[in-house]
Amino acid sequence: MLAELTQLKKLRMEMEPRISQEDIARFAHITLVTYRKVEHGGNTTYSTAKAILKALNSFRAMSRPRLEEIPETEIPKLFNLM
Repeated sequence: MLAELTQLKKLRMEMEPRISQEDIARFAHITLVTYRKVEHGGNTTYSTAKAILKALNSFRAMSRPRLEEIPETEIPKLFNLM
């Protein structure tokens, strides 16, 4: 059975060039284990979610074609913080 892609993983996978989990974790100053947990739907803190979003937006700005920035108001939905 294939696991359903989370919104966070979809956002990472749509970027060209492809960005690794390691790249996002390093840029967000979190461990790879933490990033993988969050990308697979695990719980996180607001500050970690904000750091990941900042990293994603930085890479999205470098993506070709350039992807629109994700607003901070999307954090609760992207990271199951409702």
